[in-house]
Amino acid sequence: MKIGLMVDNAIYFTDGSKTTFSCPADLLSYVVGAGKLTVYLTDFSAFNPFMAHIVAHLPRNEHHASLSWDAIISTKGRFFSFEVTIDRDNRTKFYELSNLLRDGYRADTGDSIPHILEILRIYEQADLCRITAGSASMKAYHEGDIRDYQRHFPHLTEEQDRALRPAYLGGYMTAREGHWGECIDIDCNSMYPSILRDEWLPFGTPEHYDGAYQQDDDMPLHVDKIIFRADLKPDGYAFLNDGRMRYGRDAARLTTTDGYITRTLTDIDQKLLMENYDVTVYKHVEGWKFRRSKGFFFGFVSQYGAMKMSNTGDRRQFAKLIMNALVGKMASMPRDGILLPKSDDGRMLDWIPAKKQASNLNTTYLPVPIWVNAYARRRLLHVCRANADRLVYANTDGCALLGWDVPQGCEVDPIELGKWKISAKYERMTILAINRYQGWKPDGTVDICMAGNLFSTPIPYSQYHHGVEVVDDYGTHVML
Repeated sequence: MKIGLMVDNAIYFTDGSKTTFSCPADLLSYVVGAGKLTVYLTDFSAFNPFMAHIVAHLPRNEHHASLSWDAIISTKGRFFSFEVTIDRDNRTKFYELSNLLRDGYRADTGDSIPHILEILRIYEQADLCRITAGSASMKAYHEGDIRDYQRHFPHLTEEQDRALRPAYLGGYMTAREGHWGECIDIDCNSMYPSILRDEWLPFGTPEHYDGAYQQDDDMPLHVDKIIFRADLKPDGYAFLNDGRMRYGRDAARLTTTDGYITRTLTDIDQKLLMENYDVTVYKHVEGWKFRRSKGFFFGFVSQYGAMKMSNTGDRRQFAKLIMNALVGKMASMPRDGILLPKSDDGRMLDWIPAKKQASNLNTTYLPVPIWVNAYARRRLLHVCRANADRLVYANTDGCALLGWDVPQGCEVDPIELGKWKISAKYERMTILAINRYQGWKPDGTVDICMAGNLFSTPIPYSQYHHGVEVVDDYGTHVML
């Protein structure tokens, strides 16, 4: 298997070789006898002429029959893969680079191509050149033994997944808008992987019950559907959401339920509910209980955690991404609806909706991400409470505190997994909303967080406030 990077009309391979082509027919001619290739793309739109040429002359086949193609493009138009199979010995997979590397690596200039190839060599050496970071992480975890994985983490039914998914609440976030003086930004080193390693997590098939949970030492973890009303305590943290996905200034969590509501919560979140809200429970509707274990992820996290702590640069980033992507992969929803390319003349592309055949290699197991997320929420809220008089910002695995004093309620270490590090010190910090802030460091540099927009140059302090119109790197006008 050769690994390559396609930029413009050339494919650069990790073994140092290179091939060029002037038209789609040239590329097809190369693919016909090139063996097994995995090629990462940096520009999906530039790949369209080749796709049009292929789909106009070859049939689609999901089982990769000889002289066929297959593709995965999401219903929102996000490109994942396009595969061309000539025969059993000649098959090329085209993947989108950003789905594997995630963090904005680009290969649109000649100088960056060697860097991207060096990163791909790291993945190649580990045999983890996959379609996405999540797929690479899952491969690293089960090491090819998918049957053993599914024995511990079986595929749940659609009904079970649908019933449990509301318990997957998302990270805790809060922001105190304003201009602040000295602040520190702290975050937990690899929070999700450390939880995978250290905490009790569910496995196996859940057992359903009606009413309230009754203590069961064999199945001590449980998630319950409850009807209740709640009002935030004076010193409470509003972690309940209102059931709608909202961002920015409107992303505040519930301070009151305004009557009875129905929520599905883990045992961890039920304790957090009682700690942070005054609660009246009307009814325990039903629940699901699980066996628990601490050992399943220890080797995986230890291996890549050690790699992260002992390396810098690209190898450290590789280990970090492989560890962090596993939880999201286990929570992913099966993608049955896709778009398929269609071309009648081999030049122009059209897109038609289609259904993708379900795979028996599905690795989704939602209960683990549900509990990992709940433990992370508990850890963050504990640190927030311990530093309540200093807290100005929090988001999933970190927070910003007034002053430069050492944070309370957590162990501080710059690299050890599960401990907290001071990632930045700011002389001043302006917070506009969740995922919208800037922090000015003593050395004159500025940390920029502007979710949804790209700003490589900081907005001047005097202009960084609500009501100011700015322009991002792509020319988009943004109202702060």
